Amino acid sequence: MGLDMYLHKRFYIGGAYDENPDAEIEFTTEKFGRRKNWSFRLGEVESIDVLAMQWRKAYSIDDWFMKLRDYANTFFYISHEQLLEFYDTISQVRADHSKASELLPIDDTPEEWYWDDLEATYSKLAELVEEIRYGNADFDLYYEHNA
Repeated sequence: MGLDMYLHKRFYIGGAYDENPDAEIEFTTEKFGRRKNWSFRLGEVESIDVLAMQWRKAYSIDDWFMKLRDYANTFFYISHEQLLEFYDTISQVRADHSKASELLPIDDTPEEWYWDDLEATYSKLAELVEEIRYGNADFDLYYEHNA
């Protein structure tokens, strides 16, 4: 097994309050060669979660997020300000690798996979950060930790 982590974007739909809560939402998914048809009444849809980012065994990133939780929860809210702080932390480490042991520490000397995780995270989060900074972030963020 191992550590899998996810950052989710949650869009509030509030379908029960829509002018037409009985409208049907239909779509088809295909996974492992199997098709599935889905159908929901709009009034049944409270929110939609979209995967914004995922990591595998990125322990220093997980440690940073896990310090934000209030209790032993593995799925919790991340404010936009907290995500901006995380992005800034990654920016500092990218600019000065000697800050890694202070800001995003790991037990060993950072190896190539550590820097690859940081670069991928920085690139992937850039779009989210832009949405937040320019006031276009109509979503909430949630972090999920599965060990």
